[in-house]
Amino acid sequence: MAEIKIGRMVLGVCQTNCYFLYRDGEHEAIVVDPADRGANIYGALQKNGFRVAGILLTHGHFDHIWGLDGLRDAANAAAEAEGLEPVKAYACAAERELLKSARMNVSEQAGRACETYADVYVKDGQEITLTALEYRMLLILMENKGRTLPRSLILEKLWDSEGNFVNDNTLSVYMKRLRKKLGDTAEGQLIQTVRGVGYRMEK
Repeated sequence: MAEIKIGRMVLGVCQTNCYFLYRDGEHEAIVVDPADRGANIYGALQKNGFRVAGILLTHGHFDHIWGLDGLRDAANAAAEAEGLEPVKAYACAAERELLKSARMNVSEQAGRACETYADVYVKDGQEITLTALEYRMLLILMENKGRTLPRSLILEKLWDSEGNFVNDNTLSVYMKRLRKKLGDTAEGQLIQTVRGVGYRMEK
């Protein structure tokens, strides 16, 4: 597997480090803390041949988030034009209130109010307990990240794993439970429903 490289831009009034991570020889980058001027971050990466694959926020204060919306908008416009999945921003669940309050994240006091959100919130140190069936479903989805799996194919794989019958209704119930345990919300979903077809786990 290719070595992970780290690049850096110094941005904003606080001279915050904005990092981008990528694998040597590959063209997808994860941006960490888009401190300011998100469209400029996107332009600089694009100029150097990179596509934004995801955005990570280490915390929610203004000097780390001023560029989030601009970067996400630019990356998603490019993704849509290329027929790719939307780019998601990830943050710790503890930062949710900070991100959506210009007063709490101090952007209001800094002169440029910013109220934003992450697409996916994760919990620090969170442990998830899965049943055997939920675990098998998760493995199937993870082994096929970015691919839409028909319900019939998932059912077939679940049947093959232990020879036990799993019907369509059972699949729906267990998928709902799995999503809840993974923290899927309307704002951010790791497992997408493709109406009339099946499910897809985002990359």
